[in-house]
Amino acid sequence: MARNELILSPAVLAEWREDSKRRRADLEREQREVLQLEQRIHAAELLLRDLGVEPESEQPRNRGFFGEEKEPSGKANAADPDSENMTAKIEEIAHSRMAPLSHDQMRAKLRSLGFPEDRLGNYYYTAVHRLKNKGRIAIGTVDKRIGPVPR
Repeated sequence: MARNELILSPAVLAEWREDSKRRRADLEREQREVLQLEQRIHAAELLLRDLGVEPESEQPRNRGFFGEEKEPSGKANAADPDSENMTAKIEEIAHSRMAPLSHDQMRAKLRSLGFPEDRLGNYYYTAVHRLKNKGRIAIGTVDKRIGPVPR
């Protein structure tokens, strides 16, 4: 009767450590490449918008269980400013300014774009911190100003 046996030795442990180190390096390289691609995409979208061309949306199609196209089920419509993606708008504003904005300035800008007051509290801070954690915007460590990620 054959059994699966694991022979544990310092050599096996060293091999596992090297494999782990190699995989982490590969993962970090992949993450850097994804971030660079996302930055290129964002820059291209901004340039296209400046030229008056609306880039294609990245919105996934609404598909049913068997892949059939379904009608959108959302309550919001395009004329409703609340239906806009606040996270994308924060990123767009942060990258379109020469100087970083304070949280008050960013919220005032979002308010002027029609975002409702109830979305400028916890929802706003959640969106800002998600963008920061994904490396899409930078937040100053001392003054907490919001701006683009330094290149």
